[in-house]
Amino acid sequence: MASSALDSFILGNQVSTSTVWNNIIQKPPLRLRRLSPDQPGAIAFESDHLWGLTFSTSQNVHQFGPVSSPGIDASTLETPPDAVFGLLATSEAANAIPLQDIRTQFGMLPMSTPTQTASLFNRLDPNQALRLSLDTTPLARSALWALSGPVYRTAVALVFVIPEAALNVIAAFVQDERGLRLRLVNQKPRLTFMVLASYAMDLATPASLSVEILASVQTDDFEVSCRLTSTGLELRLSNPQGLPGPRASIVNRLSQVTSGSSTTPPEPAAIPGSGTGSAFDTFLQDIELWYIVPGIFQERSSETDADGNMVSVPGLKYWQIVLIANWQTQIGAVLALQYDSRSTSLHGRLLFKSEPTDPPKNRRFDYEPQLDIALATSKPLQSPPNIWRIFSPSAKAPAQIPSLLSSASVQYSKGTTSNSFSFRLSGSVTADNAAPVNEKSLDSAPDGFSWDRMRVQALIENGGASPMTAIQFYTEMTLKRDTRSLPARLSLDIAYRSPGSWLLRGHVDDLSIGVLYDFFDSSVRDSAVKLLGDLSVRSLEMLYTYDANGEASAFFISAALVLGELELDLSYEYASVRLSESETPAGQIARKEGLKTIDRPDLRPQGNEASWSFEAVLGAASPNTDIGKILDSLAARSSVLPSFVRNIPVGDTTGGKAAVKFVFHGGSTSTVLAMALTIGDVNLTYVSLVMASNGPRKTILRVGMDEIPLVKKVPVIKELPQPFDTMLYLWLDDETEDEAKAGLFLDDIEAINAQLANVSIPVIATKDTNKQDEALPLLRIGHHFMIVDKGTVVLDHNFSDQDAKSAPPIATEPSGPSTSEPAVDPAPTKGAVDKVLPFLSITALSLVYKRGLLGISIDATVRLGPITFSLIGFVLGIELASLTLDDLSKGKPGADIQGLEVMLESPPITLAGIFMHDYGTLESGQARESFRGGVSLGFERWKFLAVGEYAVIGAGEDGTGGFKSVFVYAKLNGPLLTLAFATVSGVRVGLGYNSIVRSPQLLELSQFPFLNDNVDGNSGQDPRKIIEALTKPANGASAWVIPKDDSYWVAAGLTLTAFGILSVTAVLMFAVRDYGFVISVFANGIAQIPNEVKPELTLFYVEIGMLAELNTVEGYFTVQAALAPSSHVLVPACRLTGGFALVNWFTPNVNAGDFVFTVGGVSNGTLARFTNTDGVARKVSSSIHSAAMVPFTGNAYFAVTPKCVMGGAALHMGLEVGLVSAWLDAAIDVFIQFKPFHYTADISVSVGCAISIKVWFIRLRITASVGAALHIEGPDPFGGSAHVDFYLFGFTINFGERPPPPPAVSLPTFYSMVNIPGPTPSGGPSQLDAIDPMMARLKFTLTGGLMPQPLAPLATGSSTEPFPDTGASKPWIVKAGTFACSIDTDFALSAAEILHGADDNLTTTSVLMPNGTADAPAFYSKPMHVSTPVVSRIQISVYRLGFDDTRTRNNGFQGELILKRMPTALWASYSEAEDPSRTRNPAALKDPSNPTMELCMGVSLRPPNPQLVESNIQAFDPSIAFRESIYDPKGLEIDSSIQKDFLASSAPYPEESGRERWEHFKRDWTASSVNAGNVLGGITPDGKQTDGMLNLASRWLGWDRPPPSRNKVPVGGRAPWVLDGALPRKLVDSLSEEYTALPRLSVSATA
Repeated sequence: MASSALDSFILGNQVSTSTVWNNIIQKPPLRLRRLSPDQPGAIAFESDHLWGLTFSTSQNVHQFGPVSSPGIDASTLETPPDAVFGLLATSEAANAIPLQDIRTQFGMLPMSTPTQTASLFNRLDPNQALRLSLDTTPLARSALWALSGPVYRTAVALVFVIPEAALNVIAAFVQDERGLRLRLVNQKPRLTFMVLASYAMDLATPASLSVEILASVQTDDFEVSCRLTSTGLELRLSNPQGLPGPRASIVNRLSQVTSGSSTTPPEPAAIPGSGTGSAFDTFLQDIELWYIVPGIFQERSSETDADGNMVSVPGLKYWQIVLIANWQTQIGAVLALQYDSRSTSLHGRLLFKSEPTDPPKNRRFDYEPQLDIALATSKPLQSPPNIWRIFSPSAKAPAQIPSLLSSASVQYSKGTTSNSFSFRLSGSVTADNAAPVNEKSLDSAPDGFSWDRMRVQALIENGGASPMTAIQFYTEMTLKRDTRSLPARLSLDIAYRSPGSWLLRGHVDDLSIGVLYDFFDSSVRDSAVKLLGDLSVRSLEMLYTYDANGEASAFFISAALVLGELELDLSYEYASVRLSESETPAGQIARKEGLKTIDRPDLRPQGNEASWSFEAVLGAASPNTDIGKILDSLAARSSVLPSFVRNIPVGDTTGGKAAVKFVFHGGSTSTVLAMALTIGDVNLTYVSLVMASNGPRKTILRVGMDEIPLVKKVPVIKELPQPFDTMLYLWLDDETEDEAKAGLFLDDIEAINAQLANVSIPVIATKDTNKQDEALPLLRIGHHFMIVDKGTVVLDHNFSDQDAKSAPPIATEPSGPSTSEPAVDPAPTKGAVDKVLPFLSITALSLVYKRGLLGISIDATVRLGPITFSLIGFVLGIELASLTLDDLSKGKPGADIQGLEVMLESPPITLAGIFMHDYGTLESGQARESFRGGVSLGFERWKFLAVGEYAVIGAGEDGTGGFKSVFVYAKLNGPLLTLAFATVSGVRVGLGYNSIVRSPQLLELSQFPFLNDNVDGNSGQDPRKIIEALTKPANGASAWVIPKDDSYWVAAGLTLTAFGILSVTAVLMFAVRDYGFVISVFANGIAQIPNEVKPELTLFYVEIGMLAELNTVEGYFTVQAALAPSSHVLVPACRLTGGFALVNWFTPNVNAGDFVFTVGGVSNGTLARFTNTDGVARKVSSSIHSAAMVPFTGNAYFAVTPKCVMGGAALHMGLEVGLVSAWLDAAIDVFIQFKPFHYTADISVSVGCAISIKVWFIRLRITASVGAALHIEGPDPFGGSAHVDFYLFGFTINFGERPPPPPAVSLPTFYSMVNIPGPTPSGGPSQLDAIDPMMARLKFTLTGGLMPQPLAPLATGSSTEPFPDTGASKPWIVKAGTFACSIDTDFALSAAEILHGADDNLTTTSVLMPNGTADAPAFYSKPMHVSTPVVSRIQISVYRLGFDDTRTRNNGFQGELILKRMPTALWASYSEAEDPSRTRNPAALKDPSNPTMELCMGVSLRPPNPQLVESNIQAFDPSIAFRESIYDPKGLEIDSSIQKDFLASSAPYPEESGRERWEHFKRDWTASSVNAGNVLGGITPDGKQTDGMLNLASRWLGWDRPPPSRNKVPVGGRAPWVLDGALPRKLVDSLSEEYTALPRLSVSATA
């Protein structure tokens, strides 16, 4: 793979394949060219620049030796390998190369060569005659490299043999430069030239060269390496390799090279292993020299040479000696130590088996054998040790600390006495996977520490008496919980100082509390994340203490907690059960170290349970903020809060404005986060609750106000005191997914209040009535206003019942007042109070919040003798949209009253009247302003009532739909008209304009105000309750009377009593709406004997409700009746229930074509199929129940549908005597399907008994039963099964044949199922005998253009006139222009075509759908088991009959498909999953949706479009007829009265005549208009007039100042007074048609 020059890392081993590398090696200084390989697989190059030397990969073993691991995968190395090409040693050019030539080839010009390098070259080759030969011995390391790295680099190393005569020159050079006297031996002296070339990325810039010279020589004691670089001379003395014999001491060996020199060797006592009893010898053994580096030369001194002359020589300043020694500890480690003559210490590092042992490292360009530890010593290196084998603190270290010492630097220092010292270790530790895992104890303090690697520093000081050990671990770790929380970097140090214990300190900035998940107690971790996870922490300090076993016993966390812009000082302290009494708590240590803490007693465990505290207080320097920002930081969705809560300011404590208490506490059962704020007179409480360990979060915000502003002067009442003690605002949010479990229940309240009581925060109170049903929450989600009086919540107004997780109903933007509110205005909430004032009694309060206004409605009554005035909607309104609850004094409360009710009780006269005016919203969202009123008058047995409403309905969201609505309803009860057998005892009438009356269902008749007089509980005489019953929604249903535009209704009814036992009330209603009408009859009848007692005391009581309705709007006709549950005979316990229903649906109903008739309901197995009976069929039944000793219940049902008939009955008898009970159950169900004919029957009988036994507090019930069930199916084949059940066991017996699934019906059978026979022709059935029974029959219906039809003659022997308009016996006589007919089929159509043209040249036109598409709805055949669309096509030809009875196809007829709703049971696609004979209890049969489908069932035909009759009369244009040519040179009569003073100078073009003059005039007018703009002026692009005559005229004549009524500019046009002066092009073009005489010309101006 070729490498690009822009690669992020360049691979040197691609030199043979990369185009870029090939370009590089062909450039100076290498100038290589590729050679044929000298060995198979080898890569070889020849350098034209370097004396024709050859480099090949085949020579790498010769130059470097074999790779110890030949199978190594180079791709696994940390650094990609370089490409290495060893020098071919047999090259002829390797001998006798002049040194001067070498310098030239490598760019070492005299002016650019470093001083010391030039000095050595000048000494070696003073006459420029020295020739060097390349070292051809093995392992010489002469090679060419292509180096890996971020840039392109090459390197060359050539090793030359130094002549023996040059050794003295090198020794003299070293003595002059370093002051060492070297006695060199002729042992492989070598001079190495190393050249490194770097190339620019563009390859255009010449390579930059870096040259190093390495002279390698030896003495008897050392191998000397002299490296000359651009920075100077580097000298290194190391053990000679390959020379046998023992070594003298380091001091003696150094003395040999410094003897006779001013250079002083180091003190023997300071060097370990010198044999002089060094202080370090106690710890170190088997010391070996690695290498010695003389110090940097900074001073020079003088000495006398052999001739007695003074010479200046450099002096050594210090020595650096690197040693290898065994460390005398129990781990047997090996140390590499460096002695510095300037100090009394040794520093170095531990050597491990993990030392880098890269097998091909000796082939690297920068490899130095003297620095290779593998060559420096033969000591066995140990594996990384466990740090606790080196240090043994008295207290066990924390379990989380990794113990494997992966790297370490050490330092030994001598003390002031002979036996004193200090030892320091600094390194890294990692996890020791081989060591046993030290599990953290479950009862220790929680933490989130987990480290794989740490830095460690340790110190051992021995001053003689008491050794001291100090250990400190430090690291950084990332705190991160999940993807929602940003990670934070925690800096930690864990310190130990003997004698003592371990202490951990940590610091982290800018984090969320969610990342501290593992630092919470295990019982509350999940809850803590839910409640605190989104809180921000600006800075955090932590302190952990550990016991003697290394377990965390306690911790203290101090943090700056951010709530919005508010900053709290957080103290989080934990004391585990491992904290002993003698141990100092973490909080006490934190206070001593200056951490911010809350003043509280020291925290210690409580018995066998840990203790923890999480509290915060307002910081002294915290800036101002508001409640919304605080809740946002708590993830409490403050956007759903109204502005009067969200914008409450919270100030700092310095001004005394606010005090904040923040507490988090809990356990495994519940966790509570509470915050209490005191802001002036307002108390605010925030609570978040999580039940169990990971339950849903529930959030409460409560604001309490002791006083609210009141109106000083109220009409009628004058002064009104506050009718309660405290008002609360409360908001509840719940994350519970199940809506039935949303809200606060009793367990939630008790858990919250238990925690609030512990921290002295007022508990959450609820209304007592909310505790009646345990299945209902005590507090519902949403917003609440509460009234507290005498310590009890008397009112709880939940003004947002919708899910608080949805869009906020009253949220406002922070920048302005609230104008939004819930989509549906909440109903007011009422609570009872007891306030008694003179003339005034307050019995109840109501709260409602809407449109930013808090309304407190007061039920107040003023009594003046027999007259009672009741205030309706007496509301004190407080505008909260622009206020906050902490400062309601700025608000201006007002009083309002919606209506007044007056009652007079003075028997025998009663009088009541009411008037109300209020606002509301319809279900459509339209605003509604309502004026409602009523009057009731009673005198003895006569009672009259009239109510009505006038409503103004606002426009909808689209700006349309505003209208006015009126309805009136009145009734008169009392004896009005007496007949022989009956008495009319009441009449009622009603009418409505722009309103509708909702039709009641059968079971709603008892609540229908038009029928029932007792909807108000006052015999229907309370006008207020009657009008509310008519206009207010109730029980989840819409109101009975609803405003609706373009809708009208009228109703009339009466009440009739007959025979002293029967009372019937019936109402007839007629309504027009939605382009249809509705005729309804509602009735309620009661028969009882005797009739003067209560129903429960009668012998016979029957109450029945009936309704009949024809509804063309919704498309159905229904007749329904049902007995009321209170009907009975003999005794009330013997009840009669039952009913019937008949419903037929037609277009436009989706169920068009379906019907059902039922008495008593339908079978349970098919119940859902008939839910389209509007709930009637499944709600009525028949039953008899006796209260005798042996009670029994029986019921029966019967139903007919288009496909089947069903019926059944059931009987239940039961006996219960004390602890013993017995029963008998019997039932029969029969189901018959018409086509194909099939029936099933099920009969069952069961007898059983039971006994209850109570043993202490346990009740046991023992039952036993026996039963049998019979199932029959038929008729072909006949079979079934019988099952016998003996309670403990049972068996089934099958008999007959097992009926197979019914087969698919044939097409003729299916057609007979869908065929709808029409009227029989007068000719009798014989006319149809020749018709193919499979040909679909058509029905022709004349829909337009019918002419009066003559009667057809009577058939022979018949006295009956035929049906006049079927077309069966005579042709139709129609009008051709308006003729239209429809062709209906009894079989659905997939396509229809109209044929045109002759039979031998037919063309077709597809009949389209009403929407203009050509594709008719697809249909299938479910009885035929067809699941692919059926093709059914009709072709229509219309013929014109000639006089000779010949037929000619009439072209041009047009058509349109007729769509009808048809049963899906016949025409839908077949599926075995929906077939009850193949799939048990299919769900599709119980799905009542889509009972019908829209299909094409015919074609409507209309004639061709009419054509105008061709006329030969010429078209007459009167304007042309009366036009006279003006070009005729006839003289025109001139009136003598024409003025002659201001005529033009001359007539235009007198020399021309006729048409030429008009054309000439047109040309001159057009030409002059070009220059006229300079005089007249014009219009700019923005519609303004430029200067000119037109502008002057407009201003002088006042045209530009029109009256306001005309000061309008048309859209896209210009003002009428702005004249453009342009050429009137249309006038010019039609000049000859407009002017009978040309105007005269004159010169208006001259230049």
